[in-house]
Amino acid sequence: MELKDSTMKDKRTLYIIGGPAKVGKSAITGKIKGRESSITPSPNDICRPIVKNIFTKEVPANIERVTYKGTITFGPHEPEEIKPFDISFPLVSSIARSTRKGLIELPTDYIRAVIRLIFVGENRGLSAIAFEGETTLLSSNGEKIPPKQFKIPSQGEDDNAWNALVGLINDYDRENQNDVLIEGVAITPERVSELKLTNLDKKAVFIGYSNAELYAQRRITYAKEFKDKEPNNYDWPAIQAKGEEQHMQDILREARDRVPQNAALKERAEGLDIPYFDLTEKSFDEHVQAVMNYLWPPQK
Repeated sequence: MELKDSTMKDKRTLYIIGGPAKVGKSAITGKIKGRESSITPSPNDICRPIVKNIFTKEVPANIERVTYKGTITFGPHEPEEIKPFDISFPLVSSIARSTRKGLIELPTDYIRAVIRLIFVGENRGLSAIAFEGETTLLSSNGEKIPPKQFKIPSQGEDDNAWNALVGLINDYDRENQNDVLIEGVAITPERVSELKLTNLDKKAVFIGYSNAELYAQRRITYAKEFKDKEPNNYDWPAIQAKGEEQHMQDILREARDRVPQNAALKERAEGLDIPYFDLTEKSFDEHVQAVMNYLWPPQK
């Protein structure tokens, strides 16, 4: 499908970039944001639907306020910690959201961090979390609505982030006013395949690598080359702290473990007719351009 300039498109698109951490997804999203005017939803537009889509999914149209009260349990098997939560907010959409035009960016890492901050109060990693409590809906016409109980079994952060993200995608799909870009490690080929959209077109890619040694060397080279320029250069501080050789070995050990997982990801993606791009088959710039050419085929 050939895409025209965003100001001329009638059909909006959901762009999806999946794959493991540190394979250039941020560089590609940066290119996309440079190509199309990118906007990030306001905190209220993110927090309300994230919470709603974790617990209730569908809320009747006459509801004015919703309250969620219960406990959150940390730990995949045995409870590591149990904390209460009590969240209440009005279900009012932001006028600014419906009038803004551009590319909506929804990174799964951001969604995961928002969930942490809402329920934990700090952005610390959680092995798994479970929810239990009740939802209270306050109608605008005074109708008495009994509280509804909810119980969500323990699951990983990616599962919760994806469930919340699907609700956000559905919101933008109904509005059909903006292109939407999602990226992150929570995205899997199976989840992409299961997304059901009414208005948005869906265009997805996955990224990985098959050569651990080349991958590790490129990360070290990039870190040294952009040590004073790139704000997302996560390797340079580690090189300074541990030394280049030690950090190289750490990257290499992790990359070698990741290679068979990437091979499985490639097979799963291509089995669902989703393109997979190998980061180590081309130079990094050529790799980024190949992904961009798929998302926006060059005009003939």
